[in-house]
Amino acid sequence: MKALTRSLFLLLSLSALPALGQTLYQVEVLLFSQSGSPLYSAPMPQYQWADEAVWAERDNNADVRPVSETLLRMTGQADRLRQGGSSILLHQAWVQPADGNLTVAVAKGEPLDEVFPVQALISLQRDRFVELDATFWRNHIDRESRNLAASERLSEQRRLRLDEVHYLDHQSIGALVRVSRR
Repeated sequence: MKALTRSLFLLLSLSALPALGQTLYQVEVLLFSQSGSPLYSAPMPQYQWADEAVWAERDNNADVRPVSETLLRMTGQADRLRQGGSSILLHQAWVQPADGNLTVAVAKGEPLDEVFPVQALISLQRDRFVELDATFWRNHIDRESRNLAASERLSEQRRLRLDEVHYLDHQSIGALVRVSRR
């Protein structure tokens, strides 16, 4: 019986090792628009856009934890963008593992049938490099008619260097992304 108990304990201990050794990353995103920039319309987001994702702010998930606004690292960049006439649409951070099967959803504003004025899906994958897959939507909602009038979409996949600010470009919106080892 003792041998069986020891074997079971050893097996359970070894199976927990990958979770204990998992590297966590702090992901910070800042989505902005230039005032007066023309609207470049894109396909509207699906109503189930976040069904397969974990919410950074809402879900009680051990893999993804929100970061307090006081710990945001790109506040200086946000201030400079505001001073230059840009509008900050979303500025948020969370901690997550670099797991290609994990997609994080973030949103801001009052939704219209599950579509938010600003929403994003972000995933990280780590092989030799950290790779980002990000899609941001800025949705223009007509509150009177309760219709989605237009949508802008910024979607990009790229390799990232840790602890550097990366700029994702679009005709009418832009994003800054910073990923750091936690």
